[in-house]
Amino acid sequence: MADSSLAPTLRIAVARLARRLRQGASDGLTPSLASALATLSNQGPLSAGELARAEQVTPPSITALVNRLDEHGLIERVSDPADRRVVRIGLSAEGAARIEAIRRRKDEQLEALLAALSDTEREQLALAAPILERLAALALEPAPASP
Repeated sequence: MADSSLAPTLRIAVARLARRLRQGASDGLTPSLASALATLSNQGPLSAGELARAEQVTPPSITALVNRLDEHGLIERVSDPADRRVVRIGLSAEGAARIEAIRRRKDEQLEALLAALSDTEREQLALAAPILERLAALALEPAPASP
């Protein structure tokens, strides 16, 4: 049986840490723009529909988001070599540089926070990191169907 105090404690801690890292490294981009850039960086060129599913937003929302990324010069639209009717969205050189700079700043912030912890606390976090990665992967899986 799970500890009933773990879920809210972990939720609050993860949300606060994620918010602090986002705010300190945003580079002037909204969280949704930065998230879409990260998705494109991690998953390669995607169609608008694939990007909408990955970002869990509606097609009209992804269209507006892609247009904003394009206005900032952060993406390139290219025809899919397998099907010329499909347009894929990938990072421009500027988009790749921006997401790498955001990631670098987040890593620097987190390293500074980790430096404030004891050796024992850092060791415990090192042991917990794979478990947190597994939780994140589980959260991406589709919810089981209800009977």
